[in-house]
Amino acid sequence: MTMVWRSALAALALSAAQLTAQVTTPVPSLPTPVVAQQTLTTGMVGFTSSQTVELTVLNTAPAATTTLPGCEVQLAFYDSQGHVVKQGTATTIGPGTSTSLTLSRSEVPTATAAASAARVPVRGQVSTVAASTASSSSTVALAACALFPSLEVYDTTTGVTQVFTTDTRALYTGVVPLAVLPAER
Repeated sequence: MTMVWRSALAALALSAAQLTAQVTTPVPSLPTPVVAQQTLTTGMVGFTSSQTVELTVLNTAPAATTTLPGCEVQLAFYDSQGHVVKQGTATTIGPGTSTSLTLSRSEVPTATAAASAARVPVRGQVSTVAASTASSSSTVALAACALFPSLEVYDTTTGVTQVFTTDTRALYTGVVPLAVLPAER
């Protein structure tokens, strides 16, 4: 290993050690419970009258977090104009479990901008709310909420998958404080 690589690795290790020290600094207790929200969206996909779109979310949190209340999720489909096409009921999913929402072409409201088109573009959205309780911090509550969404377009008659993606992006939903860190001195 060359001297340049050794220096780079040493600098990286030092940075990681400093970051770890910052992360493990004790956080003062907060007077009220903290709520953390996360919203994930898929990209747009088009589907036709012979297809169904399914949004699924799996909670990949470790089984050790089963003492926590789980993760409340809300699944929805949006059109290209940002309007809700279909929304599922909020449900709580525990570690290792999943929930899904399907959308057939016949369920697209006629008021949707592209409803008259042969191919309708939609995106899936997963919104989460993990509220801490008096006995747990928001960091612990969020540990029960490790979500892995996927979006699938399949042939309604045969069930053959035609599109599958797990690529999602976080949507900005505003600033939500997760913890109050002590001021630097």
